[in-house]
Order: sequence, then C-alpha cells, then structure tokens
Amino acid sequence: MNSPPLPADDAERVRLLHELQVLDTAADPGFDALARLASTHTGCPIGALSLVDEQRQWFKASVGLTLRETPRDDAFCAYTILSPDLLVVPDASDDPRFSGNPLVTGGPRVRFYAGAPVVVEGHRIGAMCCLDHRPREFGEAERQGLADLAAVAGSLLQERLTARRLAFESGAQGVWDWDTAKKGLYFSDAWKAILGHAGHEVGTHVREWFSRIHPDDLPQAKAKLIAHLRGETPLYLAEHRMRHKSGHDIWVLNSGKVVRRAKSGRAQRMVGTLIDVTSQRQAQSSQSDRRAAELANIAKSEFLSRMSHEMRTPLNAVIGFTQLLLSRPDTPDADEVRDYAEHVLRAGEHLLALTNDVLDLQHVEEGRVMLEIVDVPLDGIVAQVIAQLGAAAEQCGVRFDNHVPDGLAVRADEQRLRQVLLNIASNAIKFNRPAGVVRWSVDVDALPGRVRLSVEDTGSGLKPAQLERLFQPFERLGRETSPIEGTGLGLLIARSLTRAMGGTLQVASVAGVGTRVVVELPMAQQTALPFAQPAAASGNATEHPPASLPTAPQAVPALRMLYVEDNRINAILFEEAIRLRDDVELRLAEDGNEALHQVRDWTPDVLVLDAHLPGMDGFELLDALRRQPGLSATPAFMCSADAMPDDVRRAAAAGFTGYWSKPINIAKIMSDLDRISANRRPAG
Repeated sequence: MNSPPLPADDAERVRLLHELQVLDTAADPGFDALARLASTHTGCPIGALSLVDEQRQWFKASVGLTLRETPRDDAFCAYTILSPDLLVVPDASDDPRFSGNPLVTGGPRVRFYAGAPVVVEGHRIGAMCCLDHRPREFGEAERQGLADLAAVAGSLLQERLTARRLAFESGAQGVWDWDTAKKGLYFSDAWKAILGHAGHEVGTHVREWFSRIHPDDLPQAKAKLIAHLRGETPLYLAEHRMRHKSGHDIWVLNSGKVVRRAKSGRAQRMVGTLIDVTSQRQAQSSQSDRRAAELANIAKSEFLSRMSHEMRTPLNAVIGFTQLLLSRPDTPDADEVRDYAEHVLRAGEHLLALTNDVLDLQHVEEGRVMLEIVDVPLDGIVAQVIAQLGAAAEQCGVRFDNHVPDGLAVRADEQRLRQVLLNIASNAIKFNRPAGVVRWSVDVDALPGRVRLSVEDTGSGLKPAQLERLFQPFERLGRETSPIEGTGLGLLIARSLTRAMGGTLQVASVAGVGTRVVVELPMAQQTALPFAQPAAASGNATEHPPASLPTAPQAVPALRMLYVEDNRINAILFEEAIRLRDDVELRLAEDGNEALHQVRDWTPDVLVLDAHLPGMDGFELLDALRRQPGLSATPAFMCSADAMPDDVRRAAAAGFTGYWSKPINIAKIMSDLDRISANRRPAG
C-alpha cells in the first residue's frame, strides 16, 4: 500500500486546521447531524466528518463507526483532499490504492467509500464521507447530497474561524511572558483583569495559571502546552474555561509561542496572549444549537405531517361509522351493525399497529432496545416465520421456496430477528403476484464471517424513484393503486434493528420482476445447533384473532372481580366486556380509597388496577390491598395504556400477576380469566 501524496498547500492547510482549534474537541450537535444525514441520505451504515492533519485523520463526527482517528497513511480522506472533486471508490479491494489498507483488510472492513472535500478559505482540510462494508454504486443524487453536506460543514467551520479571528481583533488581550529557565511568569494587568483580579492578587508562578483552568480542560491545555514546548507544534493554541474571581467560569483563548530556545532545543522563553471569548463561544453554541434545532424541527414537522395523515385515515372510519350508527332513526339490523363494527375494529387495530410501530422505531433509533445477542440457528428461525405466515401466503396464492441449509447460525437477538424476517416476508407476500413465489436463500461466501440471507419475491417490483423513498417513514409504495394496508414503518424498523444487531439490510428491486431484501449478520462460531419449536402465539388479538371468545367454565363459583378505574368510559367498556361471561361478579371503584373501602366486607378473587389513579397510583394501591385480609396472594392485573416493555417489567416486579394493555384485548382477558377459574376448586 502506497502512502497518499501531500497536496501542494499542505503546510498552510494544516496551519489553518490548527487555527480552527477543532481537533480533539467534544461532540458538536451540528456536525453530528451532518454525519447522520450522510448515512441516511446515501443508505450507507457509516457517515463521518473527517479532518486530516499532519499525521492522522480525526473524526469530528461519525455514525456507525467506533474509531476516533486513524493514521494519515491509512486514510481514504487523505486522497479526497488532493482534488476538489468527489472521490468514489466502488470496491476498495479492487483498487490498488486501498486493497492492502488495514481498514479494508481488517476492521471495519471498508469496501465502498465516497468523500467530498470540506473546504475552508480555499484549503481542503477534510472530507464529508460515507462508507459501506460491501461494494456498491453511487448515484448522482447521492453524489450531490454528499457534496451539499460537505459545503455545509465547510460553512460551519468558516464561521468558527471568523468568530475566532474577530475575538483576536476586537477583544481585550491579556499578555503573559514566561521565563521557563527561571520559572518566572509575568501576567499583564489586562490578563489579571480578564479574570477579575487586581494587580497584587496574582503571583508569578505557573501554578497561578494552571490552578485557574477548569479541571476538565486542564489535561488538554497542558498537553498542548507541552507539545509546543517540545517543538512539536508551531504555535500554542488552547481554548478552555478559567475560573473568574467572582466564582463563575469564562471561556478564554490562550495562545503563545516559544521565542527563545537553548542549543539543545529546550524552550527558555515563551510569550502569549489571553482573550476572553465567552460571548463568541456562547454565540457559536447558540448558532450550533439553532442549526441543530432547525434540522430537528424540519424532521419533526415532516414526521408529524405524515403521522397526522396516517392517523386521520383510520380515524375517519372509526368516527364515520360511529356517526352512521348514531344517526339511524331506529335500530339498524344486526348484520349492518356487525359490518359497521368490523370496519371500526379494523381501523382501531390499524391505529394500534401504527402507535406500536412509531414507539418501536423511536426506541430503536434512540438505542433503547435491549438486545440479547446469541447464536440463532437460521434454518429454524426461517422455518418459524414460514409456519407463522403460511395461512397468509395460502390466502394470497403465494408459495414459499426455502433453500436455507440446516446447521447455519448467526449472531443476533432471536426475538428481534424474527420480527425483522416477519416484516420482510409479510411484504413479500402482500406485494407478490397471484401464484407468486417467495424464495429464501443464503450466501456465506460474500464476506468472511458474515451470512447473507436473501428473501426474494416475484411481485411488481419498484421503480428507481420509488426505491429511493423506500426507507422514508410512512411510505407505502404503490398504495395509490393497491388496497394493501400497512403503517409504512415496518421496513424502516427492520433495517434499524438489523443495524443494532451488527448487521445490514439492503433492498434491490426491478420494476415488473420483483424485489430482493438481503439481511447480512455475523456468522456464529457453531455450525449446528438444536432449535426450539415455535412458541404458541399469544397476546395480540390483531395478529391472531380467535374464532370466538372463550366461554367460562360452569362448575366453579363466580369470580369476584374488583376493577379500579377513574375513566368512566373505560370502566363502561370493561363492564360490557365482562358481561360476556356469566361467572364473574364485577365491582367498580374510581380510586384507591373507594377500593379499600369495598374490600372491608367483600373479598375479591381478582384485582384489576389502572396505573394512573387519583390519590394513589396502581402500584401504591396494590401494596395497600396486599395488606388487607385475604388479599396477599390474590391474582392482580395492571390494566393501563402504558404499554412499554419497561412498564410491564415494573408491574411484574411490583407483584402484578399479568398486564392488560389498553386498548384492551378482550380475548386475552377472557383467556386469563379462564385460567384463573380452572385453577379454583369447583363449588361444593
């Protein structure tokens, strides 16, 4: 591997980079947003802003990358700064400049690279780049988008440089003069005044300087000073906080230069200036925050607009059919009521699925999804998915063609991998043609230590313009001409989950031919593992609706049930649902005090508590009820709209027997009551 050549302006370029004082600084929201946009826009798992100094490239911002810096000789971006044009490397393993690069032969196994130079005052100081673990093409839209992001990064850095120079020109400067041989340090009155001190309040030892630097900033300030004293840098520049006499911190720009050295090279005298840059720093921070907020607001506005549309569509059915029922002058016939009710139920189920998908997506993107990465046999998980979707495939006239070999395992979270494959396979069924095929296949030769699982359908496929919008939230491509329903979030969630498990998800499609989705994951070390049989489906009425609601056992005494709910409509709904059974005696209470009063002379067999109650919440009420005679072990269910996994875990830890999330799943409630009834002794 050859070292990249140096650009003709390298000395001035590096000087400008050091003047910016951006190297080895903390994360910046504005630059972090650009890195995320580079990844999102190009579809690459890695996006970064790289700055190239004398010996290394340092990443000011990155997504999907754990490295903070690499040697300059290994940097793809060291080639990007050689030209004003975009550098695209479709396959690094076939490029003699990079085929032997450690970033290609080892982690992070770069195959594709694209970088646009970041320019400040005519000098290319770094690059806005995106990387992938596999070869790929790079379209004109991606090229223009990456170039635009590089221009924004250059603009932000230019503003930083302008503000810094303005501080030098307009700010009051304090002067210091350090005789390093005699250990004496002179501070001008202006230097002392910047920190709020009078002339006699500051001594002449170097500790007068260091003791006032913020503890978090001191190590870096010292390191830069030592580097300059050793002759490793042409100028000492450090922006850090110092303690003002009044007790607050101010931001200062400390600059200096060794003006005399001994023949041995040891520094003997160094002079410099101190400038208060607090106002400039605050303005810069405000500007960065403002830019980050603007980007966030744009994304939020678009998301809310789409979300509003997606919610209004099923709400139109809920409200519209309800109005029709209420507007009838007399009672409509039973068949008509049933038809309307089924429309309302389907719309409500769609709203629930939409809510769950939005929350799931938020958790994944915020890194709040708990994953248990284990060896997962691929043949078994695919068999589970095929079995679960068999009825749907048969209804659509689609068959599965499974070529996944036995004994091949991947490293993944089993539950989340099943979720990913269910989403992909569901789409392959829904968007297939009559008598179509969903083909499953595996490739283990593309990348060492990786497994590529392909799911290919024979549907109508996607046009290039549609493919570009595939991972936009709420995009259901082809919905204009198709009755197929969905939230438009499933594939986006699947890709995010795959990335969280250390893999990638990519889609290729040809209009009129079909679509292929490829999930790539790390290969497990073991080659053959036993696989548990699929667990019985449970808990979700929208995915597995029962043919009919279970009926109660007849040979047991009536269950006494206490339901504590402060929302009257929810209480009425629950009461009507329980009327479907003839073995339950239900009593209602609106708050904890009323519930405690009722159990004084009436002992329930089942407790159902809302989480948010006036006075005392559901957790506090359960604790109080457990202390009442005969209720220490009574089955208790939390019934709440708080439906996150953490909420369920908290309820279990507090002693609740089960969790009924709202909207209530009546079939699930009936099943739980059947189980409780079956465990009780028959009457007599």
